[in-house]
Amino acid sequence: MELPFIFGKLAHGKMFTNQEKEIEILLNNFRYGINTILISPKRWRKSS
Repeated sequence: MELPFIFGKLAHGKMFTNQEKEIEILLNNFRYGINTILISPKRWRKSS
């Protein structure tokens, strides 16, 4: 059985899913020069 998740690598393309709202918020922050800090426990998809 193939696992549906990638571990130890950056998620992109089909593996980066269900984050439309968060992506829009981040893109707007970047567009308008708003400083943004991502805070969460280790291994909670911050790099992705």
